Amino acid sequence: MTRWSRYLTPLRLKGLIARSDHLLTQRKHNAVHAMGCGVPFTGIHPAADDNLARIL
Repeated sequence: MTRWSRYLTPLRLKGLIARSDHLLTQRKHNAVHAMGCGVPFTGIHPAADDNLARIL
């Protein structure tokens, strides 16, 4: 486990997203955090996984 991943808790990640102007993500949970914080986001949908597309 890297130092960064030990530091980055879900609450800290949400805080980083909340301070962002815009989020570019492939991860569903990050998009959900952005929606909850009112941060505009762009979801990049990988062909192999449709989780992100389902919440959009």
